[in-house]
Amino acid sequence: MEQTYPGRKDEEAHFRLLEKAFFDKRYMTVFGKPIFLIYKPYQLPEPQKFIDHWQEMAVKAGLPGIYFVANTNNMNWPAEENGFDAMVPHMPGVTTWHIFNPQPNTKIIDGLVINNKPDVILYKEYIKRALPKLKESFDEFPCVVPNWDNTPRSGKRGFILHDSTPELFEDHLREAVQQVIERHPDRRIVFLKSWNEWAEGNYVEPDLKHGRKYLEACRKIIILQ
Repeated sequence: MEQTYPGRKDEEAHFRLLEKAFFDKRYMTVFGKPIFLIYKPYQLPEPQKFIDHWQEMAVKAGLPGIYFVANTNNMNWPAEENGFDAMVPHMPGVTTWHIFNPQPNTKIIDGLVINNKPDVILYKEYIKRALPKLKESFDEFPCVVPNWDNTPRSGKRGFILHDSTPELFEDHLREAVQQVIERHPDRRIVFLKSWNEWAEGNYVEPDLKHGRKYLEACRKIIILQ
């Protein structure tokens, strides 16, 4: 669907729609600031102005502010310069994989991946490079991926992670947790892509093949360790 950005009135309506949720005690925060993630923030016409506007409304509403997280394909995008507090990769490791492990059917043109048929990567190989080193000077968070297959929607431009298992996902999640375990508890965050993105084979909810094992892996690493 087309994304449009009509201006300040639309920004205010969006904030008011979410305001009640921001004050809910269950809402995740960083130092009291509700976390708000923006997908492809570089598509915003003026990200800094939008963030300044919402920060102003948040303070007037009685919040200490909003903790803005940029969800990007390129972790070199200048999030801090555009008013963001943190970054998390959208599909971690995929761009790096294509550049350094080009498939016979893949071309890189101006940084874009052009395929003649879907790329298939073994999940056990993918997780070896899916968690790059995080910056120390600016908040970056790891993102774990349980599985992926978007060929029903993207066809030959699709990308498939093959042979994912709950056991490999558990290793992947354990490594991500280790990246943030020494941080202050408020910044001890790991993003999951995704909980229930069934249309792209990207979920941890129970299914007929693995039952609850992906959820049990999360419980084991997050709660029991």
